[in-house]
Amino acid sequence: TNDTWSCSLSDGIHTITLEVCDDDHCTSIQRTIELVNQAPVLVIDVQPALSPWSELIIARTESVRIDLSQTFDPEGDPMTCWLERSYLGPSDPATSCPSELWMNLTMAETVPSVFDLTIYASDGINTPSSFTMPVELFNEVPEPVFEVLRSGNASEDEVTFDGSATIDPEGDVLEIEWWSNLDGQLAWSNGSSATMWTGHLSRGVHSIEMRVVDDRPEHINSTKVNSTLVSVENSMPKSIIETPLDTQVYTSSETIWFSANGSGDYDAACFTFPVNGSWHCAEAQPFAGSEYLVVVWSSDLDGRLTPEGEDYLIFDGRLSAGTHTITLSLDDGIHEPVLVSRTVEVTTSAPILDLVSPLDEEIFRSSDPIFWNAVPSVDYDDDNFTLTVRSDLLTEPLLDAVNPGETHISQLPAGTHTMEVTLEDETGLSSSTFLTITVGQSDPIATMLTPSNRDSIEAGGVLILSEESTDADDDMVAREWRHWAVDGTYSILSTRSMDEVSLLPGEHMISLYIRDSRGGEDEVFANVTVQSSLPRLSNLVYTPTTLIAGELNTLVISVTMTDADGTTEDVRVTVKYDQQEWQLNLTDANGDGVWEGDLELLPDGAGRPNMKVIATDGEGENANVDVISITLDISDPPRDGRTMMLVGAIGAFVVLLVAVAMIASRRRARFAELDMIESWDAFRSVKPVEPVESTTPISLEGGVTEAATEVEADIEGEPEEVKPLTGADLDWDNV
Repeated sequence: TNDTWSCSLSDGIHTITLEVCDDDHCTSIQRTIELVNQAPVLVIDVQPALSPWSELIIARTESVRIDLSQTFDPEGDPMTCWLERSYLGPSDPATSCPSELWMNLTMAETVPSVFDLTIYASDGINTPSSFTMPVELFNEVPEPVFEVLRSGNASEDEVTFDGSATIDPEGDVLEIEWWSNLDGQLAWSNGSSATMWTGHLSRGVHSIEMRVVDDRPEHINSTKVNSTLVSVENSMPKSIIETPLDTQVYTSSETIWFSANGSGDYDAACFTFPVNGSWHCAEAQPFAGSEYLVVVWSSDLDGRLTPEGEDYLIFDGRLSAGTHTITLSLDDGIHEPVLVSRTVEVTTSAPILDLVSPLDEEIFRSSDPIFWNAVPSVDYDDDNFTLTVRSDLLTEPLLDAVNPGETHISQLPAGTHTMEVTLEDETGLSSSTFLTITVGQSDPIATMLTPSNRDSIEAGGVLILSEESTDADDDMVAREWRHWAVDGTYSILSTRSMDEVSLLPGEHMISLYIRDSRGGEDEVFANVTVQSSLPRLSNLVYTPTTLIAGELNTLVISVTMTDADGTTEDVRVTVKYDQQEWQLNLTDANGDGVWEGDLELLPDGAGRPNMKVIATDGEGENANVDVISITLDISDPPRDGRTMMLVGAIGAFVVLLVAVAMIASRRRARFAELDMIESWDAFRSVKPVEPVESTTPISLEGGVTEAATEVEADIEGEPEEVKPLTGADLDWDNV
């Protein structure tokens, strides 16, 4: 009893009977069960791992590993496992269930950027168990890979960066930049040769970077970088003598070309070398700057060939006669100077002619003096030498063994002369130079006395023309004074030997042209300046002096304008008042210098507008201007003044009454003071004042009668009666 028992049953419907017996009886119970086969349990592990949203995000060429080692079938039935991609459809049936599956996407197949990947496990009985995951493919940024190839470590050694191992997994176009932290950008390219760079690096320790990205828009700012350190050492200078040649014999008078073409130093930029030539130098400026090369040419016979403090890679010069050992030294200040030598043979030479005048093919007239100037001639062996000149048209030498250190003067007859100029030194070495001189008949000679070149004529003045031309053949037939225009044409001012002409202000070219009967001619030129004068305004007169607002006013204006050169033709009047403006051009009808005109104005209101008279000589910014400016008076029109007159009369009458009252009051106070003074003993001898006959007083306001009577007497003009002196007649205001 209470036993447990187990057994294996196949799939299907089973009737299970349990029978229990004791010693006497047995009892049983039955139950019916159905066993169903279960599908496999799919347990997977994906590498690379899925995203938190169970998405598989991988590169286009990345391989995917799916681990199925934990997948099992509950009944232990044999299983088959496989995977399917949504864009390919069902795959071939699998025969087993390996522990791992791989998904490898090749570039040969067309794959969408988004698809579903499903993993299946089947026991052959049930519906296969499956797991589907979304797959998203992205384009990879290529990884830069390169190596450094070079034959040496100096700056003159060529360096190659080989990045051919760098590829784009998806085959996109690569954009590659080579960069040095010292020399900057070495190259950038998206071509097929972008993975390789060959060139030179400046001295120093470089951090070389290969920067790679493809041309996909989403990869902007996603450049990948691979870097390495490259150490570059300072290069030795390179010294080469191109010329002079050791296979050629030179003379002491010969100009020899000294060239160090091909020399240089890769630690100096090529722009520091002469333009002509092919130099051993760096194309770009080195990071640490170009080294300064000390270049010295020297000869064992002549010593240093270049001046002290000067460095010449190429120059021309001469060597003395003898066998020279020419040495070229290049020193960069870091290494020992690099020397190269060559043997050059130089022989003695004849004197060298340097004829300043006359020149070959030069033409003279029979009357012209010919100056033979061979002073600069030299003998490079320092021998003394002489000068001899011969003509094929003369039997005797024109100059015979003369001193070439002096200038000699001669004349030749008309004709075409082939001249031989010979220099001979004291050793017998000589050199001859031939030239052709043509001598023709004489032409007239134009001589301009006045004007002189750059003469200045005052404004309004006259130009005096005078000449003393000559003709050795005395056959002069034409004389012209010409005035030249800027376009090359001319007009004839006069044909007289002396004359006077007037010109406008400005620069003028004057020439004197002379011609003889044979057609021989001569012409001399002079540039003269006729000064310009400024306009001057004066004596401005205008009427009326006061303008009436709101009425049409005619302003008569006259002004005197003086301009010595007579070029001012513009005199105008401008009147401005608020927003109103009137203008008038004045005229000088009779040429007396007084410019006149009538200007009509209709001002809106009273005020003081500004009137300007402007004289303008010329145009634009170069014009000369004179201005007179005055202020006009504009008044309101007259109004009815009767009311104002009445008010004024009343006011004057009131003022008069007040004045009379004040005078009367003052007189009363003065008489009271006099009565007091007369009571003093000192004044008792003075007779009392006789009373004046009373008169009928004039009645005025305020009771003032006495003063009014006096005023009336003054007004009527009656003569005052002569009275004896009393105290009232004294000036008591000063007592």
